[in-house]
Amino acid sequence: MPRVLPFLLTGFTSTQSAKICDDVESNGGKVLETLERASEEVKDVVVVAKDNTRTLKVLFALSVGRPVVKRSWVEESVKAGFPVEMKRSLLLWGPRNERLFAGQEFVLVGTTAFLTGGFKEVLQCGGAKIVTAPTWSFDSKKRKRGPALAELGENGEPRKPSAFILEDARLLGACDPAVFSGCKLLEYKVLTKAMAQGNVANLGLS
Repeated sequence: MPRVLPFLLTGFTSTQSAKICDDVESNGGKVLETLERASEEVKDVVVVAKDNTRTLKVLFALSVGRPVVKRSWVEESVKAGFPVEMKRSLLLWGPRNERLFAGQEFVLVGTTAFLTGGFKEVLQCGGAKIVTAPTWSFDSKKRKRGPALAELGENGEPRKPSAFILEDARLLGACDPAVFSGCKLLEYKVLTKAMAQGNVANLGLS
């Protein structure tokens, strides 16, 4: 593979990952360790996944329109000495070359880990703007009532994001319903399933 391609690996054991890393790097490619590094090379990155599990690295690829390939694509490319055609049989998800959430604005609702973790970066890399505030953080052990929610708008005018993305649908019981009035609500599992199925356009995002 004479052209230097950046790769992300996901779903493999440490032994499997080490073998794939060796195959990639000994043929001129490079393996990135984090989404942050991948976001800097988003136009070229290829995700190699063990299966179609929706890991953050797979979601990253779907968000930015990059391909998710099987390990067999790497093996065939190594044998050929260059990146082979990404045939359907070698792909888990094909490239789209577009950012999935361009122009969208989301509010994340969930635990602190959810608000600040890798999924936020996935959405941002996909073109979305994320609105966050400390009061949108919920302790997962306290489901009955959450803290008072901060106003989203400025000068008394409510802001209408494209959607509120809930880490868990049960969090609705801890929120003031008035805050969500007229807004789209999406559970994390529903959104990521739609990403994998290519059905985000059917979710009714504004």
